[in-house]
Amino acid sequence: MDLHERLVNVNKAAKAILEAGTFILIPISEDFNLVATNHFILRLNDKQFWKVQCKIEAKQHEVWLYKAKDGLEEAQGALTADDVRNKYVTVMNHGTVGVLASTRLNLDEYIRLYVDNTRYYGIHSKYFEMLSGGYPAIKKLASKEFLLVDDIHLICPVDLGEKKCEFLKEVALC
Repeated sequence: MDLHERLVNVNKAAKAILEAGTFILIPISEDFNLVATNHFILRLNDKQFWKVQCKIEAKQHEVWLYKAKDGLEEAQGALTADDVRNKYVTVMNHGTVGVLASTRLNLDEYIRLYVDNTRYYGIHSKYFEMLSGGYPAIKKLASKEFLLVDDIHLICPVDLGEKKCEFLKEVALC
């Protein structure tokens, strides 16, 4: 599937970006632009990137921003734009180590559960709303920090240990 076919829902992506707190917009090339938060990194083509940028009313690139009462303000990010870009490329270059299967179970209504042969992974369902096309393909990466969504987006899984998932512990997968 071509990157142009992997569209995001601009309105829902913009909402999730603003709700995430701090974010950074990183233009790179026509088919390779990143929007990063502490919870996910979206890879967008130019058209999607422009629409998201307009929707969140961001006038700056390559600086961390957050939504304040009077508009967007600069935030201090731990990583520079180059750090984020390099992190994305490095994670993507390490490759996948497995495909996750949907359990069709939700935890607390807001977390979708996926499973491989050894454990469960939770992903906030609001992040799926950003993506067009139904249920995306989810893959484990060598970097355990992220899960790969539709071969281009990175999303941080929920720490299920924090979720008091007793019924998952009973099946020895949490």
